[in-house]
Amino acid sequence: NLKEQAQKAYERALMIYEALAKDNPQQYLPDVANTLNNLGVFYKDNNLKEQAQKAYERALMIREALAKDNPQQYLPFVATTLNNLGNFYRVNNLKEQAQKALERALMIREALAKDNPQQYLPFVATTLNNLGNFYSDNNLKEQAQKAYERALMIREALAKDNPQQYLPDVANTQTNYALFWLNENEINKTEELMTKGLKSYQTIAIMLKDDGFWQKAKKVKDILSKIISIDSLYQHKLNVEKAVIDFNSQYPLATKNEKISALGNGAWYALFCKEYQLAEDYARKGLAIAPEQHWLYTNLALALLLQNRWNEAKQIYQEKQNLIGNNEKPLKESFLNDLIDLEKEGIKHPDFEKVRALLK
Repeated sequence: NLKEQAQKAYERALMIYEALAKDNPQQYLPDVANTLNNLGVFYKDNNLKEQAQKAYERALMIREALAKDNPQQYLPFVATTLNNLGNFYRVNNLKEQAQKALERALMIREALAKDNPQQYLPFVATTLNNLGNFYSDNNLKEQAQKAYERALMIREALAKDNPQQYLPDVANTQTNYALFWLNENEINKTEELMTKGLKSYQTIAIMLKDDGFWQKAKKVKDILSKIISIDSLYQHKLNVEKAVIDFNSQYPLATKNEKISALGNGAWYALFCKEYQLAEDYARKGLAIAPEQHWLYTNLALALLLQNRWNEAKQIYQEKQNLIGNNEKPLKESFLNDLIDLEKEGIKHPDFEKVRALLK
């Protein structure tokens, strides 16, 4: 119902401005173009593709005509409509039109930014980000990489002085660029950028107390959790899990299960990375939240043993071996299997044989 009202309001405004522009085009044609551009955005957002394209293209035609006589005033508006049209063409698979529109928008915005970087550099970065998306969609790898890196460089510089305004843009480019590397099967680069994107969204969500940015951060976190399942390097897994654990500690809606899962996984990966104190910390934090999650004792015992704290580890092996783990079997089996998993990765300790003798 609100959408219908919005559409009627825009279309009435357009009709009025068009009537006024017949008698006084110099004064009212800019208003016609502005309304057409806004209508294009509305139609696009509501999947009215044909109407959106017509509105954008009419707005562009008017703005280009105005810019011929007064480029200083109207070229920025030409670039805005070209940028909007380029995005519209991209999502509707009109590849040639999309590339031309976005590259023209970039050319105009770069020229404007030479004289007024403070005002126009943010718009340059926006179009570079959009071009990165277009190039990525169309397998133009080198161009995509250059566009994303330039966009990120500009946005990071802007965010240093004004994080509240520009950090969301940094996060957006970080995640877009991460997805580009995911398509290239570059898991390390994907995780690095996606982790930065998570931190950026998390920071701005805390700064602005904004649920919308928390939701964006959670989406990035969920993507990261899926990505590490295909990464074979434990250091990469641990780096990601550290970011997820930090996110869970601050996200107001993080569930108990999400916290336990991340802490347990983090403790396990830390063992393989020989960060034994960290593994102990994560296991203890998990048990403090959910002492009924007995499987966490497997990580805690190993973390203690590998720190040469045999007596503490021995107590856990003796007292907890008959508790049921998350695989519905006694922990004794997991205790022994975990030794084998570590040994396969070259992690050994003289006390491993003591564990085996104790649990015989």
